[in-house]
Amino acid sequence: MTTKYGRVASAAAEVFGLSAAVIAAVQALERGDMSGERFVREAQDIDRKLADSAEQLQSIRWPRMDQQRNHAQLIVGVKALRSAIMNAIGAAHTGNEAQWFRVADEAARATRCINGHMAAFRAVS
Repeated sequence: MTTKYGRVASAAAEVFGLSAAVIAAVQALERGDMSGERFVREAQDIDRKLADSAEQLQSIRWPRMDQQRNHAQLIVGVKALRSAIMNAIGAAHTGNEAQWFRVADEAARATRCINGHMAAFRAVS
């Protein structure tokens, strides 16, 4: 049986990988290496995977308040990353190149948030 912490770490690792994929896709779109349609398909696929990770995280309950708080912040980070993806899809649909840079920054910021909360989570667990 996998421990709760192991399940959280697994979901967080999946989120890190997906965040990197979002940033790489935005950069490919910026360089012109990827069409807007392909980007939208990839971003939607990444968002579906993130939704699965978020669902997995939301199913885990912790007894201590500090664990609950850090876990909740981790989920907030995943939601922020999903929001960045939705913004990226919107930017791809409109062709708003200036927004692509903001999307990559949002995804990177969400990843740092998730990483910080995982570190805090490890410290209190």
